[in-house]
Amino acid sequence: MRRLVLAAALFISTSIAAGSIAAGLSGPLQAAEPKATVDLRNAVMWSIATHLNQIKGAVTTADVKTVAAHAAALKALAPHVPTMFPEGTGPDVIKSRAKAEIWTNWDGFVEASAKMQERAAALEVLAKEGADGPALVAGFAQLGKEGCGTCHKAFRAPKD
Repeated sequence: MRRLVLAAALFISTSIAAGSIAAGLSGPLQAAEPKATVDLRNAVMWSIATHLNQIKGAVTTADVKTVAAHAAALKALAPHVPTMFPEGTGPDVIKSRAKAEIWTNWDGFVEASAKMQERAAALEVLAKEGADGPALVAGFAQLGKEGCGTCHKAFRAPKD
């Protein structure tokens, strides 16, 4: 089951980045059961983390092609993050690191996702312009702090 969910997440990640199914994920994700939604959500988040790890390795060597490609994928995925959190998939229903604040502060959650998209886009531009290593490292740090960190601090519970 986990392999199937991971494969689906990678397919979705790749498809969204390529633009082929972005229109199909413009609203909240609907799942037959909360567990299936949370499993898919976790797999997509794993995919986002994989893109971030690829960027992390590439910024130190100023591999602008790798940075640009993975930043573009993050930019494409970011607007769809909120669709992975439909009502009925919160911590009151199923074990998850998602805080209830996601649903009580929905606009803030969507704004945090937009911030990730904005920072990923800025990093992509830096890479496409051929920025040097220090500039890429700074851009990646902003993505981590303002993009991912903004959401994680407010909306993700710590590990048990």
